[in-house]
Amino acid sequence: MRKRVLITIAIMLVSAISMSAKYDAKFFRKAAEKVWGMELSDFNAKKEIPDSLYGKESAVIIAAYRNVEVKRVQQLNVNKYSHYGKAYTNAIDMKSISRVMIKLNDKKSVEDYSEFDITADGREELSGYSYQYTSSAFGARVIKPNGDIIDVDCKSAFDVKEGKKEKTVGRIVAIPGLEPGDVLEYFYYDEVWLDEFDLDPLVFSFSRKYPMMFYKIHCSIDPELTVEYRNYNGAPLLTGFIAKDQTRMLNVEAVDIPKRETGNWMSPKRQFPFIKMYIMNNQRGSLVYKPKSARIGVYCGLPANSYYQDISNVLTDMSDALTKDIVLDAIDYTENYKKMHPEATRRQIIDAAWIATFYSGLRDDKSHSSMTMPLYFAQVLKKLGIKDDVNVGVTNSRNEVPLSMILSWQEPDYISVIGDSCYFVTGDLVFLPGELPGEYLGETGAIFKCNDEDYNKQQAKIITLPYSRASENAAISDVKVSLSENDENILSIYRNMTIKGAMKTIASSLVDKNAWMRAAENYLEIPQKWRAKLKIDSVEVKEKMQEIFKEEAETMLGVIPSVIHSYKVSSIGATPDSPTVDYEMACDVDGLVKRAGNDLIISLGKLIGGQNKVEGEERNRQSHIFRNCPNQYRHTITLEIPQGYTITDESVELLNKSVTTKCGAFIAQARVKDNELTLKINERYIRYFEPVSNWAEFLELIDASAAYNNAVVVLTRQ
Repeated sequence: MRKRVLITIAIMLVSAISMSAKYDAKFFRKAAEKVWGMELSDFNAKKEIPDSLYGKESAVIIAAYRNVEVKRVQQLNVNKYSHYGKAYTNAIDMKSISRVMIKLNDKKSVEDYSEFDITADGREELSGYSYQYTSSAFGARVIKPNGDIIDVDCKSAFDVKEGKKEKTVGRIVAIPGLEPGDVLEYFYYDEVWLDEFDLDPLVFSFSRKYPMMFYKIHCSIDPELTVEYRNYNGAPLLTGFIAKDQTRMLNVEAVDIPKRETGNWMSPKRQFPFIKMYIMNNQRGSLVYKPKSARIGVYCGLPANSYYQDISNVLTDMSDALTKDIVLDAIDYTENYKKMHPEATRRQIIDAAWIATFYSGLRDDKSHSSMTMPLYFAQVLKKLGIKDDVNVGVTNSRNEVPLSMILSWQEPDYISVIGDSCYFVTGDLVFLPGELPGEYLGETGAIFKCNDEDYNKQQAKIITLPYSRASENAAISDVKVSLSENDENILSIYRNMTIKGAMKTIASSLVDKNAWMRAAENYLEIPQKWRAKLKIDSVEVKEKMQEIFKEEAETMLGVIPSVIHSYKVSSIGATPDSPTVDYEMACDVDGLVKRAGNDLIISLGKLIGGQNKVEGEERNRQSHIFRNCPNQYRHTITLEIPQGYTITDESVELLNKSVTTKCGAFIAQARVKDNELTLKINERYIRYFEPVSNWAEFLELIDASAAYNNAVVVLTRQ
């Protein structure tokens, strides 16, 4: 077993153990002197801002500047030697400046820039050795129209606290006296010392909330460090040269950068321009794991195969460092399932093995990660005699860059592919084995066969992940509505919800780790003596669920209940015997009934849930449309007509609506029968992606659903 691989797996789970939010006056003063002392000609508060380009803008960024200086540091360190037997540091020392000057033209932009979060300093440790130190400073000054300069006093920052013990986790500084017409100039200054590990990737965005007149990036990087970067979505290219001391210099300047388009249904990493850069310490002899294909030098836009080769090496190395207990326990659970279900098919056994492997990993959560889980699964299947068409590999969601444009072996999601099904760990515990969250449907995967040949001796096979239709990804609600027996101004509501396919993401908050583990134990029929001790019915869990159902009702029902009488989750959708998320809730809702003389006006349209409204500039869309998945919402709302009231035919007819376009449909049908008004509403979107040329037809559907939120029915007193 390789020591370096073990260190890496431990590192995946390491977190900060010591943080502070102090104000270091000396460090802040040092940072201000350094930043304000820089002569940058484009930072000119009197610079003319052309009305032809920026006359209607709420704010204009006059200039923005990023400066990154990174060096490799090797020095004697006795503490490190005592922990790891290595006497010298192998550290990265980074100093970073982000400086912005912005003209604020109205109250909206003043509100946007009235407060700033000051990043807390910190220290991180592993096994008692401090491997990272971070110091951060912030500075700001306001330049008034008459030329007066007001420096912001960061001593006035107030603490941000969280948790029951009100632990200080950060500081907020307010910008006093800020007014429309002012120019605000501010900076963040960071110093990071990081031993053995690599820096988090740097991201240089060329799309911001407000337009930029000028943006400059300057990077100065030690020749012993590796740089890998890529330009995305039309971002300008960095230009580079080597200084006399061999330092790598990378620069770019851009002018007249338009503001970022706002609105829903975006995939920023696939639509907006940015540069992403990794600065890595790939020198040999590092204590931290590096795949043997790790490169030394400066690389721009390496082909995907370079990273697939890294991934194949990682898979090979990690296979040697897995914890045997997880595999052995998963085999025991699966064999028990097979004993209880002798008629089980190959697919059912594979699904049971996935549940057993994930369950075993959760019980030993220090020894597994989403990256290692496919490898554990492969070993479990191998021990069970299932070897044919078993693969491991990677994919990426639509919320990330395409898989072919990744920049590190650590970026994608690691998966298992058996036949035409894809298994992997997601943050949502509501999916069946082999069932994909919406953002992965139809995406690309790169896989390697699980056989006796090492992964790093194979070429990646490119596949397309399964796709599903709108009918397979549905949220189906059945809502019974009546006037409260005690108060006609309150609605009593009973709602039954069934969610299937990729849409189950919306119910993920209802299912925590303990609930999933109990469902897994029941499905696998794990003997009681083998089961985990879980907190399922504690007072704390019940209180948390009460709050979750309030929030769920606001999202899916469109209103906040005044009283929740009962709730129940009968299926979590994560095991083959319970493929859908099913739950119910009984509650009272105030505010949906209004009086008009003797008549009652009931806002039934609110009960389809809060709908997106597209207003202002967002109606003139320039970007393609990205949705989570093809899906549909199906609502059945039944209103009990109280004795002494009736509903006119005209009121019923107003509830009918039908809009169908090439993007989907919104159809609402109403009828009255046996003293009940029944609404059936179907909102369907047939694709996860629409080109911007279809925006008008997509907007028709959005407008129709938003308008239906305002639908009412009049109960006329007889």
